[in-house]
Amino acid sequence: MSEFRKNIIRSSAMTDDLEQDDDFKRIDVARQLYDELQHLYYGYDASYLPYTHDEIISLEGTSYQFNPEAADIFINELLDIISEQYWRNYPIPEELFDRFNDDTKQFYKSFLYLAIRIGTINIPSINSADHHAEVGSSTFKDLSTLAHSIVIPYSESRFHRRFEIGIPDNELPQLFYDIGKICRALGKENVFLHPYESDEEQKKAYKEDSKKERDHLKNIADEKGIDLKQLKASEQYIKETNNYYRKQEDKELRETLGDFEDAESFFKHASVYRDLVFNYNNADSEQYIDNALKLFLIRNNLSALSTESVCRESHNQIVEVIENIRNMKNS
Repeated sequence: MSEFRKNIIRSSAMTDDLEQDDDFKRIDVARQLYDELQHLYYGYDASYLPYTHDEIISLEGTSYQFNPEAADIFINELLDIISEQYWRNYPIPEELFDRFNDDTKQFYKSFLYLAIRIGTINIPSINSADHHAEVGSSTFKDLSTLAHSIVIPYSESRFHRRFEIGIPDNELPQLFYDIGKICRALGKENVFLHPYESDEEQKKAYKEDSKKERDHLKNIADEKGIDLKQLKASEQYIKETNNYYRKQEDKELRETLGDFEDAESFFKHASVYRDLVFNYNNADSEQYIDNALKLFLIRNNLSALSTESVCRESHNQIVEVIENIRNMKNS
C-alpha cells in the first residue's frame, strides 16, 4: 500500500498562544500583500477626483471642490456599466426590466453619490466588525471598500428596532456610520433614518429598552457586590463623558467638512439609500459596483489591464511569481 495519508504535523491543541499569534500575523501579512497587488493590478490606487471635483490652485496650495455636475456624469457612466452587467446576466428583456427598475437605479445612484463624498473624508473608524476599513484617500480603492460595506447583518425590521426606535444604538453599521457622522456634524442628526410608525410603537420599544438597561445594571451590581445607586451614577457619568467627546468629534468633523457643497443632495441620497438598501443588501450588489469600478478603470487607461501589452507583461510577471513561490514551497 502506498503512503498517501499524512499525519498532522502541528495541531491546534499543540500550538501555544505565541505560535497562534504568529500564524494569524502571517495570514494578515499575506492578505495585505494580496490586496495591495490586486489594487495595483486593477488601478484602484488612482484618484477619482478628476471626474468628480474641480481643482482649485491658490497661494495656499491645491485643493479640490466637489462639482455636482461632473460627479453626475461620472455616476451615470458607472450606472451604464452596471446596466451593462445586468444585460449580460438577464438577456431576456422582461427579466432585465423587472430587476433593473427605477428603484434599482436610484439605489445604485444614491450609493455611488454617498461613496464619492465619504471617500474624500477621513472619518475615524470605530474599529468594529460592523464597520468598513479606513477610507479618505479619494481613490477607487475607497469606492471599492465602501462597495463591500453594503451587506449588513440586519433585516430591515431588526435595523429599525435597534437603531431607529426605543433607546437607539448610536453606533450605526457600515456606511450608515459615516452617513450618520456627517449628517450630525452638519446639524441634521438622523435626518435619513425612519421615524417610529406610531407613539405606541415608540413607547413600547422605549419601555423594553429601559427595562433591559435596568436589568443589566442590576445583574452587574449583584455579581460585583456594588451598590446599584452608585453603579447608576457611574454609568450616567460615563454616558455624559461619551456625549462630551462625541460633541467634540462632531465639532472637529464640522471643521473638516468646511462648506460641504451640495449638502442637501447628500441628505436626499442618504434617505434614498436608507429606503432601498434592504432590497439590495446582498453580495450581488457589491459585485456589480466593484465590477463597474474595474471596467471604468480599464476603459480609461488607469489599470494594468487597459492595454494588451501591459496586461500581457503584468500577467506574465504574476505567473512567474506564482511559479517561484510554487518552487520554493516544493523545494
